[in-house]
Amino acid sequence: MRFIARQPIVDKDRQIFAHELFFASSSGGGVASEDPERPTVPITLDDVTDDHLAFVNLSEEALVTGAARKLPPNTTVIEVLETVRPTGDVIEACRQLRRDGFRIALDDFLFRPELQSLVDLADFIKVEWPDVTKVLSLVRGKRLLQFVVERIETEAQLVEAVAEGFDFFQGYHLGRPKIVTGIELDRVDQLCRLFGQVGSDDGEGAGL
Repeated sequence: MRFIARQPIVDKDRQIFAHELFFASSSGGGVASEDPERPTVPITLDDVTDDHLAFVNLSEEALVTGAARKLPPNTTVIEVLETVRPTGDVIEACRQLRRDGFRIALDDFLFRPELQSLVDLADFIKVEWPDVTKVLSLVRGKRLLQFVVERIETEAQLVEAVAEGFDFFQGYHLGRPKIVTGIELDRVDQLCRLFGQVGSDDGEGAGL
């Protein structure tokens, strides 16, 4: 059985700004396992995200094949995984997504000079706590970017991250991934087939 799960991303006032969406192969425990090769979200996202933005992980293959362009650009933020190589095809795919109205996030970001072309196209940088200060000093001020701090697991971490000037926050302290209910299963299966999703997923939830 296939499911969609989501984890909240909140602002400094702890109001929901967006949800990161995950693909799940089991409802046990309510925690999703991610399949980064294939986005698994409905074409209409309102019933999944309650009218908030949807952060959707895409692999290099999904980027260059144009799978993301089936998603609604006004409500979708494309997360470029840290495993994606900044090839010419990837850079051009991200440029096209920006032209189409999508926003771009760089996931689990650790700056390297060869990633500058992706930084120049990004709207959001996602960094894991506590490895945030160095990333901030390297990329902040180069262009208008917003930062999402992941793996916030305690109140003390949240307070410190807010004090450091980050924009948005994600992690178990703020909400674990939960299965989205109320979506017809045949619709979920149809959408999964649309994105070529077959087989099983065994990984633990990502972006936590």
